[in-house]
Amino acid sequence: MREIKFRAWDTKLNEWTPCGMHCWRNGNIPMRAVIADADHPIIIEQFTGLYDKNGKDRFDDDIIRRETGYVFVEKKRYFHLGPDGTAMAYGYDYHPSDEVIGNIHEHSYLLDK
Repeated sequence: MREIKFRAWDTKLNEWTPCGMHCWRNGNIPMRAVIADADHPIIIEQFTGLYDKNGKDRFDDDIIRRETGYVFVEKKRYFHLGPDGTAMAYGYDYHPSDEVIGNIHEHSYLLDK
């Protein structure tokens, strides 16, 4: 079973903030959520359970580079429909050579290349 952990980006201060109880608001575990507290949005992102080629944790909204040079943002991408049309499973676009090179909050300029 994968470890459940989060990180939190403070959009007002433009920095990472400790991910305390606001990560578990109402008992829900978001993959990515924006929580506003008095006009102070906090973006909560969850660990995907995957690691890059260097053993670094991969979170939603990380910027990933493939050995081919392809650069993309980590997001859930796939799902399978069950017989009744409901989503049965979903996952990430993963390759063992992937490398985390940043995140969309601090390194969005990497997506311009």
